[in-house]
Parts: sequence; structure tokens; C-alpha cells
Amino acid sequence: MSRVYSSMGENTVEISEKFDKLSQDLNGVLIPGGSIPFAELQNQEKRMGYTYNITDSFVTDDTFREGIGHRYGAGANVYWTKDGKWDVLAPVMVTGVKGEAEEEFRVGEVSISKENIGLDDASKLPAVDTQGLLSLLDGESPTTQKLLDAIADRVATKLVERSQISNVDVDDINKVPTSALFHQIFKMFVKDTEDPGRINLKAGDDFLERCFEGMGRNEWRFFNIYAPSGVQNVPTNSENYYCIAMTHAQSSFRRIFCMEFGRNRVWSNLMTNAAPWSGWIVCDPASLQSQITANANAISTLNSKTTGKITMADGWKATTNHLYKIGHVVEFYFVSQEGAFANQNQWVALGTLPTGYRPLFTYDMLALDNKNPYEPVQCKVGSNGEISVYYLTSKPMSNALRIHGIHITS
Repeated sequence: MSRVYSSMGENTVEISEKFDKLSQDLNGVLIPGGSIPFAELQNQEKRMGYTYNITDSFVTDDTFREGIGHRYGAGANVYWTKDGKWDVLAPVMVTGVKGEAEEEFRVGEVSISKENIGLDDASKLPAVDTQGLLSLLDGESPTTQKLLDAIADRVATKLVERSQISNVDVDDINKVPTSALFHQIFKMFVKDTEDPGRINLKAGDDFLERCFEGMGRNEWRFFNIYAPSGVQNVPTNSENYYCIAMTHAQSSFRRIFCMEFGRNRVWSNLMTNAAPWSGWIVCDPASLQSQITANANAISTLNSKTTGKITMADGWKATTNHLYKIGHVVEFYFVSQEGAFANQNQWVALGTLPTGYRPLFTYDMLALDNKNPYEPVQCKVGSNGEISVYYLTSKPMSNALRIHGIHITS
């Protein structure tokens, strides 16, 4: 209520100030001129004190003392002042309201609903795709619903990728054990055996040879080992490891797992008949997540779609000019016109593909002469993007050719 009284007070002060100004202008004399619509005001006689009642709402222009852009409701009175301007005997007021989704202003006791301001369907609200999740066509704007769908799809993809990491013991070559699972298995070995012991190495020692030193066939053992700087064939120097070494019935087949102290990662290496040691492979959640992200980005690139235009050669035009690229696959189609074959028995360039849409190598294909019936035409697309046809003296062609090609780009 205090804001209502404050508003009433401000309006009263404004009216009082206007009457003070009026008294100064006219010494209290007003001459009624009747009621007229605003459009007729400028046609009335402009003499000091002449007053008119305006029958419709209006917005002031540069003939008013207060300047351009002030809105008044129907019934306001205006008079001509001694300084040659119209003045209004009413405070500025709200003459109508409308929501963002409405076309017309409304007056009286107006209720604004979510439909009036465009919130009846939140999925249509504009959105900003700061992460580049959406693949939009030219001129298409992102909406809340499209962005939510893209986020849901990205989350689902991540869940599927993470499902390849297992925290339980499963017989599946497509599953990767977590460090927690490996540690659990290691603790099981430690529980049922004696102290695993410790192997200390020095610079120049071979890590793998020392780990399997003294082992026969079909044996396994676990131990902890420290690898200082200068040790050969080690996952990482200056680290402590818990290790499990295993041999097979075939003497040339060996496998070893090494878990780093203080880090959530496990190293693995394998010896087979084909290769003495295959090399160290790390099972690191951070590395796995990095690879998952890289794979997701690569898939996003392969699924991305871009469009372009073929640049026609001098003298040639195209009634149809389509150029698309999805991942590394390019498709183009155009119908030429208006060009002319100045020479015969030679290649004639019709247009050029833009950079990024050109094939990896030059290839030949068949185009169609747009006659009735169609006739085949020899065509080639160069690795430089040039699209050409071969004009034979013995087989004249029209200048209307249909060219459709698909190729791989870099």
C-alpha cells in the first residue's frame, strides 16, 4: 500500500507542477476548444490558452513541451503555451500492457499468464549451446528441448563407454579391471600366503628379468619391488610396486601385473612366442577417461554435417548447386547451364569444389547430358577440386549437364 500512496503522491506533485506552469503561461486563462482525436490536433488553431480534450490515447511528438515519446490515455487535455508548444494537463500514465507473446496492448484490470509471455511451452524457449553439442542446419536456432536431448544423448554415450570398466571379477576379454578390483585380488593372495618379500634393484638391472628370476614353469609369485633411476624395462623409474608374476607350461609365455604405490593405476606386460615382451600397458582411470573423451570427440566429428557451394567456372551457371559433407564423406550435385564449349576434343572445367570438400585423389565418373533422352558424358573430379567434362567433336553436348558425385576427403 505504501507504494500506492507514494505513486499517488508523485502524480499529485506532477499535476501541481503543471498547474503552476500553466498559471505562469496563461495567467490562469484557458480557452476550451472542444473534444477531438489526436490526429486532428495539429490542424487546430494554435493560440495561447487554446485547450482541447483528446478523445483517444496518444504519444507526444516534437510539438510538445516535454518532447517525443510520452504516452497518455484518452481524455487528456492539452493547451497551447506562450513558448509555442503543446502541454498536457495530466501526468504520464500506463495506457496498456501486453506480454511478449501478445500482439495487442490491453487496458483495464489485466492478468498476465505464462501463455501471454511465451512460457506455456518451455521446450520452445531459445537456448545457448556453449559446448557445441548440437549439429544445426543453416539458420536453425537452438532450443531448450534440443539442447536437453543432446545432453541426454551425450550422458547415455558416456554410460555405455564406462560400462566397459569392471569393478567385479568377470570372464570377459572386453572388460577392463579397475585398480580397486586388482587390489582386492592382490589382498586375497597376501591373506593366504606368507610375506611376499621385497626385491631391491639398482641402476642397470633389468626389471623384468629380476621379477622372474628363479621361476620355473606353471608358477606364480607376488612381491614388492623398488625400481630406482637407471633400471631397465620398468614401467616408471623411482617407484614402489606390488607385483604378481606368472609363468606358463610353455617357458616362453609369461605375464606380470604391477600396481604402483600411491597411484590409482596398474601396469601389465606379456611375453609370448611371437614377441619376447609386448610392452607395458597401463590401466589408469584418468587415461581411460581421456581416451573415452577422445573417442566421443572423434565420433562427433564423424557425425558432423557441413554444407558448401561449388564455384562455377567463368561463363557457367548452376540451376541447382548442392554440396554436403558428413564426417569425411562428400556428396555434390549440380545442373549446369549457359556455358559454352569453345574447343573440342578436350577437357572443359565446369566448376571447383572448395577446400575441405575435395577428394583425396583424382577420379573419373559419368555425368548426364540433360537431353531427351539423357546421354552419358565422361567426367572427372580432380584432387584440386576441379570438376571437368570431356567434349568430343564426334558427340556434341548441350550446355545443360547433370553432375552427381560422392567421394572421401581428408
